[in-house]
Order: sequence, then structure tokens, then C-alpha cells
Amino acid sequence: MSRSSLGSTTTSTSSLWLAAVRADQVAFRLVGEAVRVLLPLAKVAAAVIDGELWRGCGYSSVHDFTREELERSSKWLRLHAALHRAVVTWPGLRGAVTGEDGGAPIGMSKALLVARVASVETLASWVERARRLTVDELRAAVSGGGGEIEGVAPSTEDIAEVPGVLWGFAAPPSVRAAFDSALDLYRRLEGGDATVTSFIEALVAEDYSSDHPPDVFQEWLRATERRQDSVEIPSGNELPAMVVARELLAKLDETIERAGVGSEQEVLGQLQWFVTAADLMERHLASLLIEMSASGFVRELGFSSIGAYAENRLGLSRTSVEDRVRVTRSLAKRPRVQRAYVTGAIGLEKALLAVQILGPGYVDTECENEWVAHLKECTVKRLRDEKRALLFAASVEGRAGTPSPMSDEAWLASLRCAPGDTVVAVQRAGHVACND
Repeated sequence: MSRSSLGSTTTSTSSLWLAAVRADQVAFRLVGEAVRVLLPLAKVAAAVIDGELWRGCGYSSVHDFTREELERSSKWLRLHAALHRAVVTWPGLRGAVTGEDGGAPIGMSKALLVARVASVETLASWVERARRLTVDELRAAVSGGGGEIEGVAPSTEDIAEVPGVLWGFAAPPSVRAAFDSALDLYRRLEGGDATVTSFIEALVAEDYSSDHPPDVFQEWLRATERRQDSVEIPSGNELPAMVVARELLAKLDETIERAGVGSEQEVLGQLQWFVTAADLMERHLASLLIEMSASGFVRELGFSSIGAYAENRLGLSRTSVEDRVRVTRSLAKRPRVQRAYVTGAIGLEKALLAVQILGPGYVDTECENEWVAHLKECTVKRLRDEKRALLFAASVEGRAGTPSPMSDEAWLASLRCAPGDTVVAVQRAGHVACND
């Protein structure tokens, strides 16, 4: 390589690194702004959990309430409530969560880990470690520390002594249809809105107890080394996401004083407001992360994926961020559904289900408009049912073309499940997969 070409390569690499660091600091600042919502949201979540306020909305379980009203899982609400209990137990943790103590904000994931092992004497040192370590590294350190606080009971996922594992395998749509049919049966037997994670855990446990354990590709997750150069962001060079965040947070001070205080309706209204605020920031952050990934910034910073960067650098939920990124990318081909999602007419869960139902192919304007109207009116539970039935019809029964929303009669008929129906459905899907 000539001297001139070597100099050009060095300059190009340096410029890419500089641009990556600048984008990283914008993302980190956006998360820092958004984290102000975290503690008041946690306080409201604790009030909802403690008072079982979902019953006043006509829901018999917190699962139904969070799914339909917030388009979140009940685990999401309980984790936020646990964060409030953690900062009540350890007041010194409050400033660390948001960065108000002068350091970098550690966020919810790290705060919950610290709360499990901290004592009056060790809290400061654990907070310092939380700021220095990635979530994976902190989880490994906490796993040997023991201890817990009320409302933050450890789980096997959080304190496992082995590295996290990604399991993946290629499968045709008919196998996904079989999976959804079995998942529906599992939820019926559980008698509630069981998560996909709990179903997979049951499947894996059942398979490992057999003579033929699952044969799947395993990628061991590991922390990566990152350069720590400090680069100032030029003034006046902020992205639209930052401007939107500041406009939204200007309204936060008006709500934060009464967070968790008031009548049941007032507290539920506060919860909805904070969720909407968090949704808006997460949508803009997802757009920023997509740009960072497309530009090569994520790998330049030393992370293998957007999910790894979001969890270990920004302290966010890997799954939540990956869902946001997935739906943002997919809806680029669905302008009308995208508009409903961006304006908040539909939430993340409905948008993800719409992406799965409509698929990657062409959808005419009339059909897309029909689906947008349906998404706004139907429940998440019904949409899940329709997705399962329509996916089975397309991949197993061979129905071609973009499906239309199901009528009430067709939807109710799809809910019927007589003894043996799921076995037959899985067998049919298996035959199609084998012949594909």
C-alpha cells in the first residue's frame, strides 16, 4: 500500500470513529433526557399495582389491563413498580438512576440489579460499578452477591451464572403456524395470558428431558471493549429526536409533582400520559439507532448489534429496542400503518402484529386503509387471534393474497378448540413443512 493510500485510509477510519462517537453521545443524551420520565412512571406503576386499579377499568387481571390499555406486558408494569420500591428502600439510588447525582444515569435495569445486593455501606461502590460495567458484566457480578429487596425478587433470567444465549434456527412459515397453534393451547391450559418466553421455557425443558435435546445454533453473548474517547457535540447540531424530547419533557414538570397521587382515574391518566411520553421518545430513538446501524456506527463503537448497543451502552431493554427498530424498518413499506403508529393511533404491539399479518409483499391502498381502521378498533387479544388464524390459512391451507380483517363470525369460529384440534393442526403444518 502506498503512503498516500495509507494516509487516506487512516483519515477515513478516524472520520468514521469521530462520527460514531458524536452519534453515540446524541443517543446517550436523548436517553438521559428520557430517563427523567422513569421515576415518576415507576411511582405511578407502583400505585396501580398496589391498588389493583385495573379492576376499576373492568379488567379482572393485570395482564389484560396492560395488554389492552398500555400495549405492554404485565412484567413491564411490575418492573417499574419494583424500581419505585428500590429507590424508596435506597434513596441514594434515586440520583444514580437519572444522573442527577452528577454521574451518568444507570437506568432501570442496572438499578434493579444494584438494589438486590447493595447495603448502606456498599451502595456507592455498586453504583460506581454499575456506571463502569455493562449490564451483562454487572449481572455477572451481582449473581455472586446475593440479597434481594421486597418487590424485586431475583429470577433465573437475572441471576443466571452462565452467559446469555441466543438460540436461532431457520424455519418455514408453516412451522411458525404450528408454533402459534401450540402457544394458543398452552395459554388455554394456563388459564391466562402466558408469555411466549414461558412457553419456550416449557418447550425447552420438555425437550431436554427427552433422549434428543434440541439441536440448535448457539451464539454466546459477550461484552465487547469500547473506545472511551470523549468528543464534544457541536452546538446547534442536534437531531429532531432531541428537539421532540425537550418539547415533551417541558410538560413533564407539570405532571411529575402529582405522580402517583390523586383519585384512581387521575393515577390511571398519569400512567397513560407517561407511557405515551415514553413511547414517543422510544420511537425517535429507534429511528436514530437505525441511522447509526446503517452508517456502521454501532460496529465502530464495538457492538455486534443495535440490541447489544442499546442494552450495554444505553442501559435499555434489548427486546424493547429491537421491537421498535423492527417495526420502524418494516413500516417504511406501509405508509398508512406507519402514520397510525407514529401519531400514536396504534401502539407497538398492534404495529408488530400488523407487520406479521401483512407480510413483506405489496398491499394495495384500499386493503391497507381497511387494516388501519381495524387496528384502531380491535383489541390486541383479538388481533393476536386473527394473526394466528390468518398465518395458518396462508402457510398451511395455501390461501394466497393479502388477507382482509376477519369478520366477527370468522374470528369467533377460529377460537373454537375441540380435543385433538391442536394435534391435527401441528401435524398438518409439519407435513407442509416437510414437503416445502
